[in-house]
Amino acid sequence: MRRWMAGCAAMTAALAWTLTVAPQPAAAADDPVDVVVDGLDVRPDNVNGLPYKGLGLISANSTSNLLMDYKAEQPDRYRQMIDVLFGGDHPLINHVKVEMGSDTNNSTGADAATMRTATELADATRSPGFQLAADAKAVNPRLKVSILRWTMPYWVQTAWSAGTGRDEMYKWYKETILDAYQKYGYMVDYVNPDTNETGTPDIGFIKYWKNAVVTDTDFADPRYGIPAEQQAAVADAYHKIKIVASDENQTKNIGPALLDDPALFEIVDAVGYHYNTDDRYDGATTSNTYEPYTKLATVRDKEVWYSEGVGSFGFTDYRVNNNEGPGGASTGIGGLQSALDLANRSVKGYHRSKRTHYIFQPAIGSFYEGAQYSHKELLSARDPWSGSIHYDAAIHVMQHFTRFATTGWENDTNTAGIWRTVPEASYSGVSGTENIDGSNGAASYLTLAAPDRTDFSTIAVNDSDLTKTYRLKAENMNLGAEPTVQVWETRAAHYMRKVDTLQPDGDGHYVYQVPPRSIVTFTTLDTAAAQPLPETRPRTVLDTDDTGKTHDTRDQMLYADDFAYAQEAPSYLASRGGEPRYLVDQTGAWQGDGGVLYQLMDQSMKDTAAWNRTTPNTLVGDFRWQNYRASVDVLPDPAGGTAGIGVRQQTGMTADSAAYLLRVNRAGAWTFARHGTTIAAGTGTAADSHHLTIEARGATITAFVDGTRVHTYVDPAPELAGRVNLSSDFYRTGFDNLKIEKIKGFSPYAETLVDNMDGALAYTGTWSHKAAAGDAMDWHRSTSTSSAAGSTVTVGFTGTGLDLIGGNTGTATLDVTVDGVPLAAATPTRSTGKRQATYTLRGLADGPHTATFTLRGGTLVLDAVTAISGAVDGPVSTTPIRDALTAVGDPVEADWSPQTWAVFAATREQARTALPGLPGLDTVGVTQIAARLTAAADNLRPADVTDTRRDLGLAGAVRTSGNLPATVTIDGQAYEVTWTPASRATTRTAYTTVSVEGWTNDAYVDGRKQAFTARYEVVPPSLAYYIDSGLAAGQSSPQFQAVAGSVPELRNGTADQISATADTWGYVNDGITVKGGTDPADKFSTGSWAGSNKTIRYRLPLEPGDYVLTAGFTEWWAQTRPMSQTVTVGGTTVTGTPISLSSGSTRATGTVPFTVTTPTVVTYTVAKTGSQDPVISWLAVARRTVAVSGPAEVTPGDRITLSAVSSPVPDQAVTWQSSDPTVATVSADGVVTGADYGTVTITATATALTSGTHQVTVVPAAWSAETVYVTGNRVRQDGRDHVAQWWTRGQKPGTSPWGAWAEIGAPVTCGDGVVPAWTTSWIYTGGETVHHDGHRWQAKWWTRNQEPGAPYGPWQDAGVC
Repeated sequence: MRRWMAGCAAMTAALAWTLTVAPQPAAAADDPVDVVVDGLDVRPDNVNGLPYKGLGLISANSTSNLLMDYKAEQPDRYRQMIDVLFGGDHPLINHVKVEMGSDTNNSTGADAATMRTATELADATRSPGFQLAADAKAVNPRLKVSILRWTMPYWVQTAWSAGTGRDEMYKWYKETILDAYQKYGYMVDYVNPDTNETGTPDIGFIKYWKNAVVTDTDFADPRYGIPAEQQAAVADAYHKIKIVASDENQTKNIGPALLDDPALFEIVDAVGYHYNTDDRYDGATTSNTYEPYTKLATVRDKEVWYSEGVGSFGFTDYRVNNNEGPGGASTGIGGLQSALDLANRSVKGYHRSKRTHYIFQPAIGSFYEGAQYSHKELLSARDPWSGSIHYDAAIHVMQHFTRFATTGWENDTNTAGIWRTVPEASYSGVSGTENIDGSNGAASYLTLAAPDRTDFSTIAVNDSDLTKTYRLKAENMNLGAEPTVQVWETRAAHYMRKVDTLQPDGDGHYVYQVPPRSIVTFTTLDTAAAQPLPETRPRTVLDTDDTGKTHDTRDQMLYADDFAYAQEAPSYLASRGGEPRYLVDQTGAWQGDGGVLYQLMDQSMKDTAAWNRTTPNTLVGDFRWQNYRASVDVLPDPAGGTAGIGVRQQTGMTADSAAYLLRVNRAGAWTFARHGTTIAAGTGTAADSHHLTIEARGATITAFVDGTRVHTYVDPAPELAGRVNLSSDFYRTGFDNLKIEKIKGFSPYAETLVDNMDGALAYTGTWSHKAAAGDAMDWHRSTSTSSAAGSTVTVGFTGTGLDLIGGNTGTATLDVTVDGVPLAAATPTRSTGKRQATYTLRGLADGPHTATFTLRGGTLVLDAVTAISGAVDGPVSTTPIRDALTAVGDPVEADWSPQTWAVFAATREQARTALPGLPGLDTVGVTQIAARLTAAADNLRPADVTDTRRDLGLAGAVRTSGNLPATVTIDGQAYEVTWTPASRATTRTAYTTVSVEGWTNDAYVDGRKQAFTARYEVVPPSLAYYIDSGLAAGQSSPQFQAVAGSVPELRNGTADQISATADTWGYVNDGITVKGGTDPADKFSTGSWAGSNKTIRYRLPLEPGDYVLTAGFTEWWAQTRPMSQTVTVGGTTVTGTPISLSSGSTRATGTVPFTVTTPTVVTYTVAKTGSQDPVISWLAVARRTVAVSGPAEVTPGDRITLSAVSSPVPDQAVTWQSSDPTVATVSADGVVTGADYGTVTITATATALTSGTHQVTVVPAAWSAETVYVTGNRVRQDGRDHVAQWWTRGQKPGTSPWGAWAEIGAPVTCGDGVVPAWTTSWIYTGGETVHHDGHRWQAKWWTRNQEPGAPYGPWQDAGVC
């Protein structure tokens, strides 16, 4: 069994910015591409613009965060990585670009500020990019290093914002550059003084900065630490720093500025911009706004860089298994955002704008998966404890540009021999400017030539399904007497293989057919075979001893860090700028000092600029950790703020991204939250420090403060795995003694992850295997999706169970077979976010297994499969299995359908086998075995029910409580039905979809009852509005039709509409844009947004009542999008739960409770609270209700407990009241105590306008043969009440009409009154009125056991009732 693991995925910003170019007509397969390499076109005199500088990488925003851990923990693997990227005669990477950080999050995380205050000495070791560059220079001394900023430390920002910050900015740059020189021995080669991705280049500051550099004479300041004997050499190197400008993204203004401004032209050495392949094309062809970058490179001999571009998205190893090509074929190593797309960006970027240097953002992904931009790299290094590094095949693809040429920067004497690009022998006709689509089959090639014309190489990219014939011809070249051309090829079948040696034909052409989805280099160089890329090691789970350094699976520790590192060299922390081991900072200045981890960004720095603004937090650990105890000592700042620890974080970059978070301040006030929503809060003892602990055991999460349990939460939709998050506010906060420990009786983690498009998985049926434009939150940016019933996926694994991972709506139902044995039928999946488990399987014996999942109905999105470890320590009780075996009893096989019996028999046998214990069996496995057996018993279908189920799709809507529909419609006809016990017991959460199953009560086909499955949209009682936003008036959606057809009182007759007048429902059409390209069957897919700083507003007429508005929101563009929501009633505005969307949390719901006292129109408003526009997908309004349930009877002195369920918001506090406390009382938590015989009404009140009632009758206790009863005692026997007429013991009530017991007649309505029924044993003394045989009777004298109606008896007929 292969054990595969790897990174995460993200929707790059380039997607949102793509400018679509109309595809050119597809070239025919037999249209040859003629390339003439003319030596007269090789320009050795052009020493800056045309030399091919090759490739660079960016270190920024935490992308290199874990590299220093690789260097410390896996030095051999780290050196190997350096050699692969930077080593050899033809290095892949020639340039390291460092984006200096400010401790804030500028995309995937935070890079540390090298100077946090004006007085602090610069510390370049805080940025791993400087150290990476030093190590790269060790194997490639010609490597260039550049720096720029995105944001700036707050002390610089303050002065800059005031318009006086040039000197502060220069100071920050200079002292950082000199510190890097002192520590690593190199001078930065290029500086961009401007802001990264500026839209308006700061030309004035660029000029200021250049002048400051060349005129600076101060290198003796003790702050710099430069020895006197080195100061002259340092000054000389510093004065030679070059200027690059201006790293724009879309605007492309710096090029024309250089052509317009001779002074600027002289001081800027290189220009660069991001992502877009094209030049500018404004104005006349002779103007400086028309092809300015082409002119700069070819005419003015200026360097032009593709100064930021993406790496390959996802893992090429997995992409090749996609079916996105024509007819469901694979696009191989090509397709949108693939390795070939990457190659085409380089070719087209040169053809369209003469950029001779492509810089990856990033080339190395060395940060934890789940951040905003993941898996768009060449190399993934995310587990320094394991040493695993994944080298993507995109490296081979890009080596086609660097391996067959001398690349880099020409020297001052023009003797370095750097190969020149040849514009006349380079072209690209593929589509797109950012995401490149080569499927039109257009030619795409780049030619490089030695400056002495002795050799050339032409790189041809074919990202189409056509075979392309290339004919190359060399003219005026010095190729020797018998020139040959080697052909090196990379495609899915083989990587970097020499496939041919070409001789020129009679016309001097070298002819070769370039296969579909491939890259080929034609070269005159005689090149040896390429070295294979290093193999990817298994990604072993982080499981150490108590030092946190040594791998150890035998103890109870998963990981520990005391931040002292006594086992390391004294220079350990200093060498890495104080950055603790394995931490990846999301926001904040996290630094170890004196054996304590500190977060140093305080109130003076809280307004430091950021792309993703959030409070400080950092992440540590393994994404596969599941059941564990995380604890830490925290030292909150005396000035204020909280400190927190979170568990099970899979995605996101905020403290609230942790599934469960516990925070405390010095005063002892604590909160426990689920993804930022407070679950519980309280106050403990004030102290300078506190000890926080969270235990995560399956769905049960327990929080402790200072050793005291403060809350236990059972999550109805648990998130089961993830890393540990440490967090603070903007205060100096300490953390110490971090421990992550295993929990006895629980499996601690999943050991392996298999991607959905790994060849180890086998699929049948209809699946969409998608890799193009993949989402960052999908593992490796790939998913496999099926909605076709009967489709299967089979996976082999080793362990005790597995999780199916993927973002799902919970509509899929699955049949599950393990090792050929059916263990579950039509089992439901959960609605889950990305990277969460939609289905979990536990309770298998530890070892190799094969599981097959068959889709029964709905839609399944499969992202990955994780296999669960069998390393379980501690006792595990199997009592739940024993109880389940007892409960199911011994049904007879002949009574049940063969299909359901097979599942029942298999699960019963598994339970019996597991009862004495299994290798690796843990508490979760025990629970699942028992649950599977119970479900199999509940799902037993009578033998007269069909084995096949009809999928009825979305059949309507059901309430959150109450019975399921009595009938369903099949083929247009209504049938009464029986629902399975599991379906009747299914929890129904408002505004979700529930899948249920049953069968018809009458025979449907072949004399058998029809089994079926159906889905229902769940809505609360008293629903007023159900609006599916983004659907025009007259349009509808399946879920709206389901609700409208089942809720006749719904006030909106269409899914959505514009509010035409102030008193009609709908949205106010002011700045609203309806989202296109949506799926109407998914209410989170549809929607709209408000641009131009507008808000989303809905007008909703309502009658008096208490209401809750619930709304759903979707992040369609992988941005961080905080929003507020309010409801305005008259002049009062009520604020609801804040909404926060991000690439890691793409769906959210929020509520606004409000009260209407008179008929009115309320206004619901969604507004942005950050930089991104507000969005909405759907909204609903329901009147608040309270449903009270529980026993209807209680005996005197005994107690029963009632429950009150509020809707649509559950767990709402209520107050309890009894209508007659002399009969029964009720406590504050709903406990009813019987006082005297009678009936009372118990009321649960949520608000003045919202309450629910429940009747309780106080009845006698059951008769007991051992009890002594005296005259007047009451008992109940066989459902009837009796009164003792004298002392009695052991005489059973009802056995004799002359005995000690007299039966109390049940009350009967007679006319306009109520009278008791006559009973044989009651003693009547005269005057009593009873009911008997439809008449009212009155006793004339003492009587017992004489039936009314005898003509001379004791009863007088009082008339018909």
